[in-house]
Amino acid sequence: FKSPVSGKQVRTQLWADNEQGVIGFPDASLEEAKRRAGQLRALVADGIDPVMQAEQKRQGELQAAESERQRVADDQRQRDAAIAATEAESLRRKTVRQVFDQWRATELQPLFRADGKRIGRKDGGQYVFEQFTRHVFPAIGARVLEDIRKPDLLALLDVQIAAGKARTANVLLTDLKQMLDFALAFILLRPQGSGQLRFLG
Repeated sequence: FKSPVSGKQVRTQLWADNEQGVIGFPDASLEEAKRRAGQLRALVADGIDPVMQAEQKRQGELQAAESERQRVADDQRQRDAAIAATEAESLRRKTVRQVFDQWRATELQPLFRADGKRIGRKDGGQYVFEQFTRHVFPAIGARVLEDIRKPDLLALLDVQIAAGKARTANVLLTDLKQMLDFALAFILLRPQGSGQLRFLG
């Protein structure tokens, strides 16, 4: 047929746009073929190119499928973000002792990397645990880490300095810095929370 849109001669199969593929002899009878040809001629008479129409329909279906895929992906991202926010809020409300336990189990255990280098601590954090049990947990162990402020931590160090234990104060400072860095990196404290704790960095 001559396309009423482009003016070019166009050749098409009668059922090229059929969802089940091209139907031809012997699946379609001659009467069915004549009826289909009549439908196509009617479209051409109305100024419609059935080949272009079929392609536009196909493109529309592809776009609709892509839009639906994008919608599903966006919905999943929103659900994941909501779950992550809930989990992050729960993590942010951990106490100092809970964060320490997680830090010890995660970072202080003696492990070996693929290159053979050891990470963690040889004693699995036992010495740090004993130091924190004596000097940190009694004062702030039950408090939520995010609520800890600079004076709270300085007070821990001042006690040791006042007792003439500068080395203990330095060790505590180093270990507190490492634990807080772990909390900032892996327990996802709020930005304002990280600002409150960065003074040790």
